[in-house]
Amino acid sequence: MEIQVFGGTGMQLSVLGFGCGAVGGLVVRGDPLDQERTVARAIDAGVNYFDTAVQYGNGESEKNLGRVLQTLKPANVVVGTKVRLPSGDFGRIADAVAKSLEGSLARLRLDRVDIFHLHNAIMETGGGEALSVRQVLDEVVPAFEQLRQQGKIDTREVRSQLYGFLADALTSRGPFNPTPTKVYAIMDALEMGVLSSRDKNVPFWLGPAQGTSTTGLIACRNGVVNIENRTLQPHDPGLFQVNCLPFDYGAAAPTYPPLWQSFLRQLWPGDEDGKRARLTLQEMFGLMLTADTRYQKIFMIVGPKRSGKGTIARVLTRMLGPDNVANPPSPA
Repeated sequence: MEIQVFGGTGMQLSVLGFGCGAVGGLVVRGDPLDQERTVARAIDAGVNYFDTAVQYGNGESEKNLGRVLQTLKPANVVVGTKVRLPSGDFGRIADAVAKSLEGSLARLRLDRVDIFHLHNAIMETGGGEALSVRQVLDEVVPAFEQLRQQGKIDTREVRSQLYGFLADALTSRGPFNPTPTKVYAIMDALEMGVLSSRDKNVPFWLGPAQGTSTTGLIACRNGVVNIENRTLQPHDPGLFQVNCLPFDYGAAAPTYPPLWQSFLRQLWPGDEDGKRARLTLQEMFGLMLTADTRYQKIFMIVGPKRSGKGTIARVLTRMLGPDNVANPPSPA
């Protein structure tokens, strides 16, 4: 199989890729054993690029490709998927891009993809389901760059997107004619545009401060909660956060959930010592929810088997989000 370098990315791709779309439909709706045999045969023939998208079978292509690759465990295959933004998400492009990729990674059973395509049409001023040039440069590219920094897409894909975007670009002197030097210069400019001092404590405002202290801000799925006054603010691209709680904030939720309170009272009964223990646990949860690390506390819960330690840990993990928790097992 002939291998070529993919644009300016440095990726070595087979000249024939494996399309996982609805044309033919094997990976979308084929028999699982046929899917495995066909993908294995393609890999044996030297094909190393597999192209899918969430739109292919409404996610079925990604699910089936992920299952097949997990079964075959091939080395050095390149997987590309795509995001297509509906016009209803044009007001929240960064969030929509991130959510789409998270769903794709889950279906593909991968931690990252090698290539992440923008599936929308791009027109100078946008319109309908097409994005404008300004939207791509100001919102889509920074969203892709953030995902790259999180390790979910490869830097080579961002360069690939730039090559494709700049291929038809014009200057006052004629065609732009993208070259590796020009593309790397643009990449460098993009990185400098989003660079912030490592001395800042997260969360912080990008650019000028917005007038709201970030000390008490916690990002949730449906917005940013100010724990000082329990108000919910919309997500703001100017607020830099490194994590987000995986559930919605509900102002009407009970302050003291009865089932949880009953569980804690079973563990620590009594009005004095028991209350002190319950309040200590509450303090632990509160400190872990915020980004405040001034106290540098280390908590350890000691007790016999089946005494509630695992339940507390599971509740805390769900509250913080599994992606925000590291819990290596301790030696017996």
